[in-house]
Amino acid sequence: MNILNEYLNGDIYLKHNVTEAPKDAEFRMHLHDTCEIYLFVGGDVEYLVEGYSYSLKPGSLIILRPFESHKTKIINDVPYERYVLNFPLSMFDGVDPERRLTRAFWDRENGSNNLYTMEELSCLDLEKLFNDICYAEDDDYGRQLKIYTALLKILDALSSVYLGHATELPKSREAQIVSYVNEHLCDNITVEKFAEHFYLSPSQFTRIFKVAT
Repeated sequence: MNILNEYLNGDIYLKHNVTEAPKDAEFRMHLHDTCEIYLFVGGDVEYLVEGYSYSLKPGSLIILRPFESHKTKIINDVPYERYVLNFPLSMFDGVDPERRLTRAFWDRENGSNNLYTMEELSCLDLEKLFNDICYAEDDDYGRQLKIYTALLKILDALSSVYLGHATELPKSREAQIVSYVNEHLCDNITVEKFAEHFYLSPSQFTRIFKVAT
């Protein structure tokens, strides 16, 4: 994995990556305690979020809220390029205490409405926006201002598009299972009970859950 540029300041993390010959085994399911905005630039991949699979094309944007599990699924080992920006959900609470700007992150179920297309966000030149903040030559204070300004533009556009999404993407059985397990992580429920809920045998349930995660 080749990190072309990265920036870290507190809970804000920004990076530009290119992996020349990606292998699927190198990319594992993981999660963060911050929000993430992921911009796909190029490659042949799908993006998995909580058991749901999103097909990507250059300019696709994926958003993730804290503790939403996700991974890149490599289809072919052509160069894979992306930008990633992590930030805390509370970042703009001072100016937006109702969190309207971040509703696209928190006002939905895990694994739903994660994908935004270049056409939906045509008001922004996302690749230029990410490139400008990733390669800014300002001092640290100036760079923080650029990241805040860029993020406000992105969040405003995302919020408008999110409100226009008429319906959520239909969930696959795998996604339904992952979502149900997440909701009952702290409950004393056995695999047999989980399987019974979905009218599956314990072995079927285990197999589907393994594939999804």
